[in-house]
Amino acid sequence: MKKNLFYLLSFVLLFSCQVDELEQSDSLNAVYSKSKKNNKDHKKDFQYVCHKLNIGNDWKFITLYLPPEAIEAHLDHGDELGKCPEDDSTDVNNENNGCNCSGNVTRLDLRYNGAEDAVISVMGTKGKKVLYKKHLSPGEMFVLEGFDRGGTLGSEIHLSVKGEENATIDTGCTDPNILGYTYGDFTIEGGSSLNGGEFCQGMVM
Repeated sequence: MKKNLFYLLSFVLLFSCQVDELEQSDSLNAVYSKSKKNNKDHKKDFQYVCHKLNIGNDWKFITLYLPPEAIEAHLDHGDELGKCPEDDSTDVNNENNGCNCSGNVTRLDLRYNGAEDAVISVMGTKGKKVLYKKHLSPGEMFVLEGFDRGGTLGSEIHLSVKGEENATIDTGCTDPNILGYTYGDFTIEGGSSLNGGEFCQGMVM
């Protein structure tokens, strides 16, 4: 009798464990499916923006394909939603585009989008040595030039506003197309890389 009871209890425990494993597996699959759905939904939020470039005294326009966090800054300084006219447009959402970042970044043209005047400071990869420090007004442009032996900005830079870290920008070209992206209070309006040259010709005004 005791032996039969032991077998019965063993069977119940085994069945219970299998049910738990199935429930956990279903939960993980649900989370994975939700994650994939969220990624697709986020991609749907990207929009085309017609971006103005001032090359000398000649205005040109390029079409950017940007995430929501980068769009507002562009609209604030005069860019428009939608693609540019075909005759002036150079679509930079192309992985084979010669404007793409390759090798470390050698120069960045940045716009400060903060709400008030502030002292902006920039530090290199290790976040210790100050490479740039200046008092800027909202909407003001500034340029960062390569500082290491190879004439690049290293693998990343740290930007602070009023002494508090505001943004970190990957300058190692992990993302080949960073033109138009906004990091904290700063938007990349132009620049160049070691192997890819200019992101796109001209400085945005």
